[in-house]
Amino acid sequence: MIIYNDQTFEEVGFIRLSRLSLIALVSTIFILIVAGVFTLIAYTGVRELIPGYPDGTMRRSIIMNAIRLDSLENEIRIRDRYFKNLNALVSGQKPEDIMPGIDTSVEVGDIQFSNSLEDSILRVQIEEEEQYNLLVVDQESSPSVGLASIHFFAPIKGMVTN
Repeated sequence: MIIYNDQTFEEVGFIRLSRLSLIALVSTIFILIVAGVFTLIAYTGVRELIPGYPDGTMRRSIIMNAIRLDSLENEIRIRDRYFKNLNALVSGQKPEDIMPGIDTSVEVGDIQFSNSLEDSILRVQIEEEEQYNLLVVDQESSPSVGLASIHFFAPIKGMVTN
């Protein structure tokens, strides 16, 4: 393939193509165009211009509708169970239990508190960090601390000249 200047018929450039190199060139250009279009659609707002592609508000609406649908299905299940139990009561049968039979509550007296190894390690670390604090205030006895109750140390010893 030779490129000529139209007015001077001077050779501007040439490319030597065989069937294999032409197929490779066309397939490379095709792959680059497909990758560019995919990138443009996937990472920009152009995808919202595609017919049938939902925008942000439509996606939010779809999610909210799915949540509402799930709630409605649950309410219908509860209503159907209620009607089934009501029908059983009217016909003189025993209704099915709505609540599960297993008691998951725990008696307050059955709860046992114990210190874990991690809790003990954390307490030791906090006590070591607080060991050299200059300000030790009991929050319950004096909730508000003024400057008068805080002891200040001079940064250096000597006479103030300025």
